Amino acid sequence: MRFALLHLSVDHGGVYSFLISLGKGLSQLGHSSFIINKENIARLRDTNYDFILVNSFSEENWDIYEESIGFLDFYQIPYAILLHDYWPICYQTNLINFDRGCEQCKIGQEGQCDPSTCNFNYEDPMLSKDINEISTYKHPLFYRDLINKNVICFTEKSAEIFTRAGLNKITVINHGVDTDKFNIQKELGDNIFKILFTNAWGKKDIKGYKHWNWIKKNMPNISFLETIGETAHDRMNSFYNSGDCLLFLSLWQETFGLVILEAMACGLPVISYPVGIAPEIIDGQNGILVETYNPKDVIDAIEKVKENITTETMEYCRDIVLSKYTLRHMAQKYIDMAIHI
Repeated sequence: MRFALLHLSVDHGGVYSFLISLGKGLSQLGHSSFIINKENIARLRDTNYDFILVNSFSEENWDIYEESIGFLDFYQIPYAILLHDYWPICYQTNLINFDRGCEQCKIGQEGQCDPSTCNFNYEDPMLSKDINEISTYKHPLFYRDLINKNVICFTEKSAEIFTRAGLNKITVINHGVDTDKFNIQKELGDNIFKILFTNAWGKKDIKGYKHWNWIKKNMPNISFLETIGETAHDRMNSFYNSGDCLLFLSLWQETFGLVILEAMACGLPVISYPVGIAPEIIDGQNGILVETYNPKDVIDAIEKVKENITTETMEYCRDIVLSKYTLRHMAQKYIDMAIHI
């Protein structure tokens, strides 16, 4: 099969890395893909593809997305929309109320959203001006166009949230990681235990940077290493192999959290808050899930991991990734989905 990957956002970052990885996985299975961006959007009108994957479905470049989806519908070209974010169903962008100290929005917890208690701006030019219409749907304008579309979520939790919001054609496909690129290149030694933290967004509170700083200040006998901002993907394997454990401290409900897989592929146990893929992959042997979102409990988790990490632990972390989170696993699921839609 030949896949077209519609992606109108930047040529770096998590979504773009995902597309490159998916293309590699498809190639390993004898299939092909090409990325359609703003510069070559005319390629969407080619007929030399079998399936379209619509990525970075967002308010930016919405007119191009709307026209593209209309074209695909008119000519009955099969496609699916990949939900990399929660903004289509949440006034707060990603189930987080920034005006309330990063409080999680109700739709992420209870399946309901109350506009009267939300700082949603009805004057936003990208959203409908008809307040009654918005109140009926309780979602941004774009959400209406997703209700009956084939969409892809990346975790069971994400699928649950979008299902509660009313979407009814959801397929769950986990991300995969390049296990050739991300691999174990170190041995356990007598060196000081080192904790890693990475955040492509920079020093963002919502991604747990304040928690990270607090933990560092309160664990003087532990070594800490961070990489903040857009670090070249090719250098990340070396970063993971420089530590013994990764902290994933994001405070919002991630749609996946690919760094968890990358770190585990390099043999690192992961200590994470219960977001993204973490609750579905962390089992106590390959890391610890900190349900409380409390950095004090993260410190306790670090001490436990430090006491129990062995070569067998590292191998187990990687084996979990090899068992179901490789590029080939991911690509095969997209192929199966495309065949059956």
